[in-house]
Amino acid sequence: MASTSAAKSRMRAAFKVSTLAASSPFSKEADAHAEGGDRDEWLRSDVGRAVLTGDLERVRILITNAANKAADLASQADDDDGGGDSDDDDDEGDPRRSPSPKKGRKSPKKKKKNVEEEVNVEVSPDMLEKSLTDPERKKLQRMRPADRRRWRRRRCAELFAAAPDAYGEAPLHIAAVYGHERIAKYLVESLSAPVDVPNAEGLTPFLLACARGSLELASYLFRNGASDGPNPQQEHTCARHSFSGATALHLAATSGNSKLVQWLMSPAGGSLNPNWRDDFLRLPVESAATADVVEVIEAAMRDIARAEAEKQAATL
Repeated sequence: MASTSAAKSRMRAAFKVSTLAASSPFSKEADAHAEGGDRDEWLRSDVGRAVLTGDLERVRILITNAANKAADLASQADDDDGGGDSDDDDDEGDPRRSPSPKKGRKSPKKKKKNVEEEVNVEVSPDMLEKSLTDPERKKLQRMRPADRRRWRRRRCAELFAAAPDAYGEAPLHIAAVYGHERIAKYLVESLSAPVDVPNAEGLTPFLLACARGSLELASYLFRNGASDGPNPQQEHTCARHSFSGATALHLAATSGNSKLVQWLMSPAGGSLNPNWRDDFLRLPVESAATADVVEVIEAAMRDIARAEAEKQAATL
C-alpha cells in the first residue's frame, strides 16, 4: 500500500513538472522576470513587453500609434482618400507629422528598424485588405474619407491586438500567463481580441489562465467565449491542450487553486469531468499540486460514481 502511494506521489510530481513546462514558455519565467530575470524579452513585440509588465496605459498608446500608422499607409494607397486626412487632430504628437526628424536621430533609428522588422509585429496594408469581407469593402467605398480612415484605425488596432510576436504569443496569451486581468479585459472588450486561438504551444488564453490558477481571469474568458460549454469529446481547442491532451482541469490542478478546480467542474465553469484523461491516460487528480485540490477532485469523482451507480440500479 505504501509503495502504491509513493508511486502515485512520484507520478504526480513528474506530471506536474511536465505539464507546467508545456503550459507556456513564459509561465515558469514569471517569477524570474519579477526579480529581474535575463530572458530575451527584446524578442517580444513592443506591445508584448508592455503587456508582460502590466502597463495598460502603454499598451493602449502603442496599439493606437501602430494602428494609426498602418491606417495611414492604407490610406495612401487609396485613390479615393485624397485629402481625407481631415482628422489630423487625432494624430497630434505623431512623429510622422513633424516637418523632419532631428539630426543624429535618423541613423540609430534605421539600425533599430532592422531588428524590429524581424521581431516586432507589423500590420501591412495587404494584411488589412485580406482581413476585409466583401460587405466591409462595399461599406468602406461609401464612407467619407475621414470615416474610412477611422474605420481602418479600428480594424488595424484589432489586428495588432490579435497578432503573435516572435514567440507565437498574442497579447492576450501574455496577459493570461502573467495574470493581468485589466489588460485582458481591454484587449477583449475594446479590441475584440480572440479568446479561443491557441498559441504556438497549443494553449489558449483560457488554458493559460487555468494553469496560472487565476479564477477571475479564467471565468472572465469563459464568459466571453473561451469555451462552448460541456463537451464529452472535448473537440473545442479551449478546454484541451492540443499537444498533450490535458484539459483545463489538468492544468488548473497543477496551480493548486482548489476554488478554480471546483469551478471548472461546476456547470458555471463548463462541467469538466474529473474522469477525463489526457493523451498519456493521466487523470487531473494525478497532477494536483496540493492536498485540498486532491480532496475536491476525489469528492467530485465519488459523486459521479455514485450517480452512475444509482442510474444503473434504476434501469435494472
